[in-house]
Amino acid sequence: MWQGILQIRAHIDVPWCIYEDFNSPLHSEDRLGGNPIAESKTKDFQKIVEDLNLVDMKATGGHFTSANKHVWSKIDRAISNEVWVMQYGSITAQFQEQIL
Repeated sequence: MWQGILQIRAHIDVPWCIYEDFNSPLHSEDRLGGNPIAESKTKDFQKIVEDLNLVDMKATGGHFTSANKHVWSKIDRAISNEVWVMQYGSITAQFQEQIL
C-alpha cells in the first residue's frame, strides 16, 4: 500500500486524500483495552506519514473505528497531502462510534 501512496505522491500534485483501514494505530492513545501498542508499530506508521509529508486529517464523530470484544482501536483514518489541507483545510473525516 505504501508503495502505491508513494507513487501517487510523486506523480500527482493536485489535492488528494485516502480514507482507509490502515490496520495500525498511529498513536498509542488510538487503542483502549487489550495489550498496549508496541512503540515500534506506531513509530513505523508515524515515520511513513512524516516521510511522505502526509497529514492525518481532522476527524469528527467516534474516535475509535474498530471494536473487538473489549478492545477499541482507531485504525481507520483519512490522510491527505499538504495541497489538500491548504485547499480544503476545513473538511473533516466523519467516523461512526463503535459500540460493543
